[in-house]
This record gives sequence, C-alpha cells and structure tokens, in this order.
Amino acid sequence: MHKLLEYYINKLSINDIKEFANKNGADFSDNELQLIYKYVKNDWETIIFGNADQIFSDLKKNLTAKNYQITTNLFEEYKEKFKNYL
Repeated sequence: MHKLLEYYINKLSINDIKEFANKNGADFSDNELQLIYKYVKNDWETIIFGNADQIFSDLKKNLTAKNYQITTNLFEEYKEKFKNYL
C-alpha cells in the first residue's frame, strides 16, 4: 500500500487538491492551497503513518477556521475509512 500511495502522491497536482477541496466545501486561498500542497507532497508519510500534531498545529494557525475544520474532518473520515489498508 505504501508504494501505491507514493505513486499517487507523486502524481498529485495543486489543482487536484483545489478541486477536491472545492467539492468538499473548502475554498482555500492561494497561500492556504500552497501550504496544504507542500505538506501533502513532502510530509504525507508523517500525516498518514506518524504523529502529525505539529503539521495540524501549523495548519490551524494558517488556515481559516472553516478550512481547518473541513481539512481535519476529511483527514479523520478518510483515515477511518482506509485504516484497514494502512
């Protein structure tokens, strides 16, 4: 599963993140979008398999309250949905 995730993360574009966010009610500013993209591309292993507290702390400071809430809700939803595969 790790290699499959790595494959898709490597192909992920900033536009993919923007479209997914918009479909889920988030409207990221350009700065917010760049921050999310940076973390997803560079720290996906920590986010999925490690302790992402520092990452989410930084996101909380740099996203609007609404976008932060949507981001954390989606993270929890998908982590729970795919936990048996991780």
